[in-house]
Amino acid sequence: MSYSPDQSKNAPDISMIVEAVIKMLEKREGAVYKTNVTTLGEGLSPSIFTGYSVLSITLADLSFLCKLASSDDSNPAVKTVMDAVSYGMTLQISIHENLLARIPITSLSGLPIAYFDQLGQEINVTTSKVIDYSLAVVLKGRWLVAPSRSLITALATEMLNQRQIKLIKAE
Repeated sequence: MSYSPDQSKNAPDISMIVEAVIKMLEKREGAVYKTNVTTLGEGLSPSIFTGYSVLSITLADLSFLCKLASSDDSNPAVKTVMDAVSYGMTLQISIHENLLARIPITSLSGLPIAYFDQLGQEINVTTSKVIDYSLAVVLKGRWLVAPSRSLITALATEMLNQRQIKLIKAE
């Protein structure tokens, strides 16, 4: 390939674009957009997807979680969440503690979701068939949600009790 003088004219434009993208990503990092399921159903502006790195959904209901687990994009709220994920946003979902035993954790495990209870305490979620000491020792928060058929070792049970983490067996 030969060099043409016209190519040098594009070089500053490309570097300015790269700098603008880097600045936008730096500004976006750590920015949290808080919303609820009703607002998600109405859709979000594309500027939300590019201006925030985290989508925080407050007190999601079981119906929404089941539709999200099945990737039901005919549901406007689920479609909005999937759009957010496609833009690289991570999800934070707060769930009332009374719903923990009913959430479809296995189906939701493929999505980048951090869970919290209604008080803001972290909810640990695992799809592991065996809950052992090595898993229990690193947990934070008040809750561990695991599949209903998970086995828990005696040492893990002792560690959960010692750290006051409640085990919830979910569907």
